[in-house]
Amino acid sequence: MLKIVYTTEGITVTRLTASLEKVVAHRAVLAVRLGHALRIEKGTATLLFPRQLEAVAPLAQVLELSHVDSDYLEGSFSGVWISQDNEEEGVFLVQLPAKVESRIAALWQATRLLTSVPL
Repeated sequence: MLKIVYTTEGITVTRLTASLEKVVAHRAVLAVRLGHALRIEKGTATLLFPRQLEAVAPLAQVLELSHVDSDYLEGSFSGVWISQDNEEEGVFLVQLPAKVESRIAALWQATRLLTSVPL
């Protein structure tokens, strides 16, 4: 599973071994115990990848890739959005085949090296 964290400081992409259901359940229990409001809903997330990374093209078989401009492609995928109330910051979880998750995580790391994407 991929965990994509969106904050005002930037985006992080992490590959987790836990199932989506376990992570969502754990977050819900934690929120209840702490008395925090929690919003869990289906959603879509996107990540930008430089076109110059050749490993992006094969992802078109499993992700929706859109042309942003001459330098970037945007990869979109469906998953679960978790946030507190209506905050713009939150965690997006998506379950994909293991090889695809590994490739996306590696591409994200390569993207960070090629661009000024903050942690």
